[in-house]
Formats: sequence, C-alpha cells, structure tokens
Amino acid sequence: MTLRVFLVEDEAYVRDEIKFMLEKYDRLEIVGEADNSFDAIFNIQNLRPDAVFCDIKLSDVDGITLAKKIAETDPKIKIVFVTAYEDFAVEGFELNAVDYVLKPFTEERLAKTVDRLLQPKQTPALPANTQKSEKLIMKKK
Repeated sequence: MTLRVFLVEDEAYVRDEIKFMLEKYDRLEIVGEADNSFDAIFNIQNLRPDAVFCDIKLSDVDGITLAKKIAETDPKIKIVFVTAYEDFAVEGFELNAVDYVLKPFTEERLAKTVDRLLQPKQTPALPANTQKSEKLIMKKK
C-alpha cells in the first residue's frame, strides 16, 4: 500500500526539506503541495491524499483551522503538524493528529512519524486483568 501525502508549508525551503526526507520512502507518494490554505483545500479536495503534513503558522490561516477544514472535507485524512510552535500541540491532538513534529526536526524524528502513518490501525487489546474481570462478571449473571 502506498500512502499518498500532501504538504502544506509556507516556507519553501522547509517544504523542500520535508519533501526530500519523505521521498526516501518507497511506501509514500507526495501528490501535491501548497504554501497557503486556499490552495491546500482546493488541491486536497481534488487529490484526496491519505495524509497531510501541515504547518501551524501559515500566511493566511493557521494550521489548526486548516486541519478542521480538511476533516470536514474527508475525516479519514491523517494530519501531521510540522511546526516551530509547541503551544498548539494539545489542540492538534484533540483534532486526532497522527503526530506533532517540532522544527527543526531530524530524519530520525520524521521516520517515527512515517512509521505511525504506515502502521495499520488496530483495536487495542484489553489488558489481561480486564478480560478476567469481564469473565467473572459474566459468570455471576
């Protein structure tokens, strides 16, 4: 399975750096990029990527607002925030972001993000003691 990725970053050199690092992964395909939210929304609606790497501080709208609009477009699109601002991390994760990467980032840090994106979503197993408790409850009925 190839993961289709879209980049939203208003600083060209940062966008190029992210693109350079992500192009090393055979299972990722960068399908587009934008430097503002208007172009991002238009292209995301047309290209339907699986994931979006999004900056928080954009020239026109903040990345949190953009992520909300992306979720309205397609709630299955995974969001990764890449930013120099740690202040928005909680809000980002409240939007179910896959990751929140702080600039400057390393290839190793981005690799962890890619691993998270490529992992199949699994239903967490109940801890062993919870399963035993459920069996006891069932027996008492």
